[in-house]
Amino acid sequence: MFSVLYVPTGVKAWRPTREDDPGPAVKVVVRYGDRPEYRRVVRVASGWQEEGASVRCGRPAVIPWRDVGNCWAGKSHPVVVPDDESTTDE
Repeated sequence: MFSVLYVPTGVKAWRPTREDDPGPAVKVVVRYGDRPEYRRVVRVASGWQEEGASVRCGRPAVIPWRDVGNCWAGKSHPVVVPDDESTTDE
């Protein structure tokens, strides 16, 4: 059975409740298994902000890194950089 709580070996992922923010080179992350067009979390000046079609109306509040992987059920999921994004060398 496929579980989004575990990431295959070789996939770079972070667990926000256990690991530090990866730094400014990472601009966008998604929960492993999520589609970025539905829900992605984007770095903003004061933290992180959810975007996408499944995010509730209006601009959501800025969230801290430790909450970036949380789903609607309160579970903490690993996050990855979406396939169409890359990190920058800042």
